[in-house]
Amino acid sequence: MTIPLTVHFVPEYMISHYHNKKHKSIHRSSKRGFFIAELIVAIFIFGIVMTVSIGALVTALDSNKKTQSLKSVLNNLNVVLDTMSKTLTVGTNYYCGAVLPLPLPFDLNQDCPDGSNEDNGNSLHFSFNEDLGNNGEADDAITYMFVPGALGASGYIARTIHSDIGVTEPIRMTAPEVNITDMKFFVTGTTPTSSSNPNFEQPKVLIVVKGLSPSGPRALPTEFMVQTLVSQRVPDF
Repeated sequence: MTIPLTVHFVPEYMISHYHNKKHKSIHRSSKRGFFIAELIVAIFIFGIVMTVSIGALVTALDSNKKTQSLKSVLNNLNVVLDTMSKTLTVGTNYYCGAVLPLPLPFDLNQDCPDGSNEDNGNSLHFSFNEDLGNNGEADDAITYMFVPGALGASGYIARTIHSDIGVTEPIRMTAPEVNITDMKFFVTGTTPTSSSNPNFEQPKVLIVVKGLSPSGPRALPTEFMVQTLVSQRVPDF
């Protein structure tokens, strides 16, 4: 028994119409936009990333400003301490006290090994064998002292020159942006070597400076402490 095979021919325009309709459907579905929920999630993630990035940038800027400020303060303080060290090494008769011993030249000495004399170790006087008065006589003295800040002003290190023609006003040595909160002199070995004191100990001065460095509008000032040790160059015997 033979089954007849029937073949139907589809017109070409119908095939073309079918493909065009399918292509338009795919093209239309590919143009579909984001949902509102997707936009909200994307904006939320973007906000988190931007918040973290801005916070890191602000922290980096503050750290850089803090570092630059501290570097400037320490550079100024190093110059001051270097000047003090150079004059102290060639000086004699270290006297750690509130009042300069008179008359000039004085030959008194006074230790303050723990910085607890009547001036709390905030002042140091010493003979300086130079003609600071320009009168041909090397019988002068220098005082270094800590001046506390008043009414919101910053504390500073001052120098006073004493000569036989008068006393200069205390001269500020540190810059205004350097806020010195404390300075102490720890002085030992000022007693001259003699038969009653045969230890041959050279006078030594330990200078300890504490202060604050500005750190910008969003951060607290940075505390710092610097110290240096100075020994008398002239043999003490």
